[in-house]
Amino acid sequence: MADMMLIIGALRLNFLFAYFSDPLVGGFSTGASVHVLVSQISNVLNVEVRAVNGPGFIFDLFVKLGASLPLCDFHTLTLSIISIVSLLICKEMINPAIRSKTGRKIPIPYDLLLIFVTTVLSYTFAWEMPIVGDVPKGFPHPLLPVPKLILNSISPAITISIATLTLHISITKMFAKQLGYKIDPGQEIYALGFTSLISGFFPTYPTSPGLSRTLVGIENGSKTQLTAVSTCALLLAVILYIGPFFKHLPICVLSSIIIVALRPMIMKFKDIPKLWNLSKYDCLTWIVSFTTTVAIDVTFGLILSFCFALFSVILRTQWPSWSAQFSRPQYPSDPTTISPSYCIFKFDGILIFTNFEEFKNGIHQTLDEFLNRPTLTSSEDNIVHSKSKFIFDCSAMSEIDSVGLQAFQEVVQEISQRINATIAFASINYITSMKLMQNNIATRNNIYSTVEEAINSISTPNSPLSIT
Repeated sequence: MADMMLIIGALRLNFLFAYFSDPLVGGFSTGASVHVLVSQISNVLNVEVRAVNGPGFIFDLFVKLGASLPLCDFHTLTLSIISIVSLLICKEMINPAIRSKTGRKIPIPYDLLLIFVTTVLSYTFAWEMPIVGDVPKGFPHPLLPVPKLILNSISPAITISIATLTLHISITKMFAKQLGYKIDPGQEIYALGFTSLISGFFPTYPTSPGLSRTLVGIENGSKTQLTAVSTCALLLAVILYIGPFFKHLPICVLSSIIIVALRPMIMKFKDIPKLWNLSKYDCLTWIVSFTTTVAIDVTFGLILSFCFALFSVILRTQWPSWSAQFSRPQYPSDPTTISPSYCIFKFDGILIFTNFEEFKNGIHQTLDEFLNRPTLTSSEDNIVHSKSKFIFDCSAMSEIDSVGLQAFQEVVQEISQRINATIAFASINYITSMKLMQNNIATRNNIYSTVEEAINSISTPNSPLSIT
């Protein structure tokens, strides 16, 4: 598994993680938190539920949990409710009150205090409920991998590596955005690879991100890697010395801590209306990511969300938006003093073989509207046409292929035939401008740095323009 991660890092395949957008990560993390939440309910109720693994297993788990409600342990449920309510009061009421009086955020380890108190009470009163049990002390001895198992492990190692990396990058992006950090996916891949390489010599599970553990850390004020030092030091102390102390810790208390830590993740549902107003594609990505993660599985949900994100990129490329802005000429009694008019056409996307028809249709509609003006005499019409300019705003047109160039030639000819206007190009990048000039679509004389510069080239002090 470590070898697979290091190979992915060496091949620089981390560019694929650019498709893990914030809506995708938000929907996935919320769906994953639902899985974590449901998995803790059996501990809160003290019922044994065995769900069938596979797509849709969470619904099977819900059904079995509902059927097991009459069998729940009253004492375990009571302790769970007390733990959850206590943590909510401390974090939602006491913490804000302390912050308002002191003017600073003081991290108080309520979770650790709860663990200490419930462990002592459980040991003192011998509560009859599931506890952590014996915690072995010390480290296992390192062992070399068995050579004959390596070939049989290649296929599952590839699958586990990809799933682990995608989960890790998704969770990392989410918390990096929340805490204001920048991450390097390539560096994350190497870190996971070398960590898995070292842990491969010990009888441990593969290195993988833990949403619930990370959320508990964030809830308690963790922000930097310095937190990992103190966490590892405490974990080392537990492994070597104080592990037996947690023998009597009720498992339902740990589940209660995790459930409270999931609170911010579940609240991400509030982002849906905002996303819908900002971008329909982003909102659909969030919904698809959440739905597939909950309904199918965490791993398959992430894969399907990634595929949908790629598909949405294709849709946005094939049907980009376009806009047109017009100025209307003024018609005084003397036709020779008619003010100039112009049209600004902006195509919001690259111009390639998948969307050139949309580009041409946009030009057709723009020309129809541009020609929709009061009826003029033949001489007046010629004057208006001679003073008109059609400006292509190319600020969003970062790329153009051979089919797009041919479409550009056709629309330029159509503009010349229908309105006989002067054509200009504004806010165009160097590569695209060179392509247009090489194909005799544009010249250096009709390319402008900005749209304003193109407009000013036809404006005069005596002919003000009005945008409609």
